[in-house]
Amino acid sequence: MPVHLHKQATTTPEVRASIQASDEPASSLAEKFGEIEQNVYKWRHRDSVEDRIVVVGLFPYRPPCLKIRGRSVYKSGGT
Repeated sequence: MPVHLHKQATTTPEVRASIQASDEPASSLAEKFGEIEQNVYKWRHRDSVEDRIVVVGLFPYRPPCLKIRGRSVYKSGGT
């Protein structure tokens, strides 16, 4: 079964599962897998080894934008 990763993924589900199952310090796992410690901590705290699905255009919410004198100005929730 082919693995579908987003274009900026630096780990595979197998590496993520190894990180989650390991009791080694984050620094040694980061060195072992060629990752940064932040990614090791991230995958240790997730429940799954799959990428999260984000629908482009819905998350995060950005309010409508106005152009005033060439600058973008976001509308507030009111009028």
